[in-house]
Amino acid sequence: MGYALPIEADGALVKGTVAGVGDDGAMLVRTPRGLVRAERAAGCLLKPRCGDVVLTAFLPGGEAWVTCVLVRGDTEAEIELPAKTALRARELSVESESASIVSRSISMEGTVVSMGGGLLLQGFAAVQTAARRLGERIARKSGHYGELSERTDGLDERRAGRMRVESEASYRLRAENADVRAKAMLDLDAERIKVG
Repeated sequence: MGYALPIEADGALVKGTVAGVGDDGAMLVRTPRGLVRAERAAGCLLKPRCGDVVLTAFLPGGEAWVTCVLVRGDTEAEIELPAKTALRARELSVESESASIVSRSISMEGTVVSMGGGLLLQGFAAVQTAARRLGERIARKSGHYGELSERTDGLDERRAGRMRVESEASYRLRAENADVRAKAMLDLDAERIKVG
């Protein structure tokens, strides 16, 4: 059997409007009981702002707590969680036209981590990738580097339909053994060719 909560001027739960928010998070709430100082309850995830209509709980002894935001005063919202928070779900979906994540450290783990979008922009001071196996399938890839250094301990194998290498200054190939083969034609063209 249900029961009605006493949401009225003389009850324990009172509707009010946030008139001010202090640096410590405490609020001044205008209620039928007058202007009262109230703390934000842990269950009030939506951080109250001035102009919000909130539900205030009055406890014995004169304590007042804002339990939730009933009506948002503007179109922006901020969810404030404890310092260490975990979200657990079998499936979790977050949808947004635009999203921004600012964090000192971000960690993602999963059997499969999938990201997709029309355009990916990355800006980092340093990037490190550690993978047992890395596969890429890209229609077109281009990059501009100040310097590029790569080292492969095992076999470095590249295959292409056509390949062209251009160097503005100099090109040097060093190896203990080098094998250059062409099925049809090998063309070496230079003002001077030195062998040996």
